[in-house]
Amino acid sequence: MKRTLRQLIRLSRQQLDEKRREQAEIYARIDQAQGQSEALAQQMADEAVFAQADTMARMAYPAFARAAMDRRAALAERVAALEREAEAKAEEIRQIFEEAKRYEIMLDRQEDAAKRAADRAEQADLDEIGLTRHDPAAGPLAPDP
Repeated sequence: MKRTLRQLIRLSRQQLDEKRREQAEIYARIDQAQGQSEALAQQMADEAVFAQADTMARMAYPAFARAAMDRRAALAERVAALEREAEAKAEEIRQIFEEAKRYEIMLDRQEDAAKRAADRAEQADLDEIGLTRHDPAAGPLAPDP
């Protein structure tokens, strides 16, 4: 049973590592999308300054701004979806961690029970030795068998 629990603990830890890697990838994609949104905002600001200085750019800027705002809205939706995915992954991680912890606790309890049983057996052997060495009829110490 101990071997099975150790295998389950190892498997749970592997699953935990895999889920954490997946979660890290999701957070990397969130950072990437947020970076794209910030770059787009900066590009909009740069284009607005340029549009003020140039008549042709001023006429094209509203279409650019609308497209940029649509793109930023799409990026915001993507970030929101990725954050929901990250939250779901965090819940999976929590469940796997709880499962691994249960296995570890079960293993600890089994090991403690085995140790207590071994200690009781050793104490019983020592008590038996003490009783056989001290026989009141033979005097304070009986000879070693």
